[in-house]
Amino acid sequence: MRAGKLQDARRWFDKDLAVAQSLAAADPSNTGWQRDLSESYDSLGEIAVRAGKLEDARRWYDKDLAVRKTLATADPSNARWQRDLCYTLVKTAFVVRDPTVVTRYLDEARAIFGHLQRNGFFRGDEEFARLGTVIDRLSASGMPKPMFGALPEWWDQSVAAAATRAGLLNVASPLGPLVLRWAK
Repeated sequence: MRAGKLQDARRWFDKDLAVAQSLAAADPSNTGWQRDLSESYDSLGEIAVRAGKLEDARRWYDKDLAVRKTLATADPSNARWQRDLCYTLVKTAFVVRDPTVVTRYLDEARAIFGHLQRNGFFRGDEEFARLGTVIDRLSASGMPKPMFGALPEWWDQSVAAAATRAGLLNVASPLGPLVLRWAK
């Protein structure tokens, strides 16, 4: 994505964040608005990664993670929130530099993934099924080196696909291309 488009996306998501924060603050018990807030944080994390600002991405993903953990803890039976938390843990692991934290996040993601898989959630969802392979490969090999240097090719594919879906940028499933590539 060109720098100008990235800046346009950032401006759009800054506005989206302002609305999401306002709604979430107005009614903290509204889980839909809380989830929207986490999606805004996630989107800004994606943009920061694409811009090569991994520390900024970490801050956005940490905020995303806090909201997703709150939602998942509040309703452990909500498979969607558990899945969201699993993906966020993996994405956050990509921008964390502390190997101990990376291991903790991947272990937590593996536990959530295993629970959802054992209980038959998301059966037939190929992207989610491949997430387990990604978690295992990341755990076995450590963090992929490209995240600490040049951005990996899958990120451009992810952003392009997301931009098409949303008219500008939507990062609902940023790991899709990564999962497909690693699971082959």
